[in-house]
Amino acid sequence: MVISFCKLLDSLSYEEKNGISFDDAKKNDAFYQLFEIWFTFAMIWSLGATVNEEGRKILDYFIRDIKPIFSPEATVYDYYISLERSELANFSGMLQTSWKPLPG
Repeated sequence: MVISFCKLLDSLSYEEKNGISFDDAKKNDAFYQLFEIWFTFAMIWSLGATVNEEGRKILDYFIRDIKPIFSPEATVYDYYISLERSELANFSGMLQTSWKPLPG
């Protein structure tokens, strides 16, 4: 799980993709804000990916207690990193309002 966490965090913070570097000279407030988002997302989808439905509820509550950046109408598992806005965004925003699953 720790290796998955580290690889996911590394892939999220890849310099060419987001224009922010791990180089000490280039670190600024934007870097640390994004790194916190990447860290939270990587924790949810690596360490939190191994739990069952009851465990997801517990983890959702625990993460919200530590980092209250998630809206109450969705779980922490319902978010992705929006690179355009440099923040966590709800997956439901990616769906068209007229979208419905196919029958069956």
